[in-house]
Amino acid sequence: MRKLNVDDLFEAVALTEVINLNILYEEISKKYQKVPQGEKELKKVGYDIFLELIRQATSKEKKKAIYNFLSRPFECTPEEVGELSLIDCASKLYEAASIKEWRDFFIRVHDLT
Repeated sequence: MRKLNVDDLFEAVALTEVINLNILYEEISKKYQKVPQGEKELKKVGYDIFLELIRQATSKEKKKAIYNFLSRPFECTPEEVGELSLIDCASKLYEAASIKEWRDFFIRVHDLT
């Protein structure tokens, strides 16, 4: 298990093309007109993003792309990613990049623009 790195960012961008994240963005941006504040609101946004991702990633091709992406920071095979329990997967996701780390990252990126 490792933290996300710069190469993962580029892989994630490529993944967005495969799973049509523009639809996810449209759905989330309709719901949240302002930047979420506080841990409770951030968790709600994270939950909504997670559910929308699941809705978007139902085909075998899309699941395979997600498993390939997650296998890198999880340091396992894509097949092992698919076999993880939901709790283990969530734990590994949080370990790879916590909510606070993601929030701080996107705030910094936003501040650069």
